[in-house]
Amino acid sequence: MQRVGLPSVIVLAVFSWLLLVAPALAAPHVDGFADVPWGANVDQLKAVMDQRGATLQKQGPDRVEYLGTFANEPARLIFYFDKNIFYQGEAELLNAKGKDEPVIKKYFEEFSNMVTAKYGNAEPGGSVGQFQVYANLWRNLPTAAQPAAQAGISVVGIVDVRKKPDPNKAENKVIISYSVGLDWARAQTLPKDI
Repeated sequence: MQRVGLPSVIVLAVFSWLLLVAPALAAPHVDGFADVPWGANVDQLKAVMDQRGATLQKQGPDRVEYLGTFANEPARLIFYFDKNIFYQGEAELLNAKGKDEPVIKKYFEEFSNMVTAKYGNAEPGGSVGQFQVYANLWRNLPTAAQPAAQAGISVVGIVDVRKKPDPNKAENKVIISYSVGLDWARAQTLPKDI
């Protein structure tokens, strides 16, 4: 029997550890939405949106809307807050709003493919009542600060398929949504000056 020296054992142990841990370390994290980190307050949101050149549209106590871009596409960006703590963001793609099903499907597939490339396969959705709904969901995604935190992403395309649909096709749209558990977001409140 051949003896194995201590350096060989250490190298083997490190190599084994890397095989087990490296995939988890390399997993992409969902740390916020549109450059706004989870747990940010409204003032921090405004600073990030000013840097991005977005235009404030509406502000309420728990929701702030901007016109800006998401993945280089014009979008209405909606940020949801609970007690001034950011926990969910949505992008409604303006180039898809009110368009026919082929355009909705194109944007849905394009954005689903982008998210799949980064986070892996999704759970598919389906039709709901009077609407054809294309939906993909990514659940239980890690965040950098806490890999066990449950963040999620959805890409949804909605097409009105009623016999007499809205002539303006206002219900037809593509929405991309990122969210994190509210309890976790509350624990991540950031200092005033990020």
